[in-house]
Amino acid sequence: MKYPIIVALAALLFAADATAKRPQILPEPMLVNLFALTEASAELQICMDSNAYSSLPANDKSLRNR
Repeated sequence: MKYPIIVALAALLFAADATAKRPQILPEPMLVNLFALTEASAELQICMDSNAYSSLPANDKSLRNR
């Protein structure tokens, strides 16, 4: 062979491309749920960081944490 390194690199690149997994695509309902839960989590975090929440009695906080 005249160029064994080039052939070896080409074979390596072909093997890596052939074994590469296709990227996972999340189903649309799962994405909608993910964004809704992320938004709800952000809203809860903002509320829990507020002065009004920290001034609540302990039993009211425990009811809201459920």
